[in-house]
Amino acid sequence: MRHHDLPKAIIPASRPPGADLRRHGLALIIAANGIGIALAAALAALLRV
Repeated sequence: MRHHDLPKAIIPASRPPGADLRRHGLALIIAANGIGIALAAALAALLRV
């Protein structure tokens, strides 16, 4: 199996690798913030009861 036989979805040749890393990093930060907010809200609800 040669290198250029791999599908473009696995190795996007036209896109610089740093752009994907930044986008995934931002998505991870947003997801982590959302989880943290949800946990804080659940904890506050538990403490109120």
